[in-house]
Amino acid sequence: FNFIGLFGNLNVIYAHYRLKALRSKYGILLTMLVASQTTCLLYELVGVGYGVSGLPIIRKTCFIIISPYI
Repeated sequence: FNFIGLFGNLNVIYAHYRLKALRSKYGILLTMLVASQTTCLLYELVGVGYGVSGLPIIRKTCFIIISPYI
């Protein structure tokens, strides 16, 4: 579901820059929402990567990786 969400979000961002009709107040608000959700989805992949790999998570490393998400 993460990859499907990222695909849809990137299509909305592309459509915003491609179509002039989407450059209204509501289109900009939607694009900002989609951009922040894309950031969240990308950082969820980091957590899944650590969970699947079984690597130990060190607090300092975790904070550095997840800080933009927070």
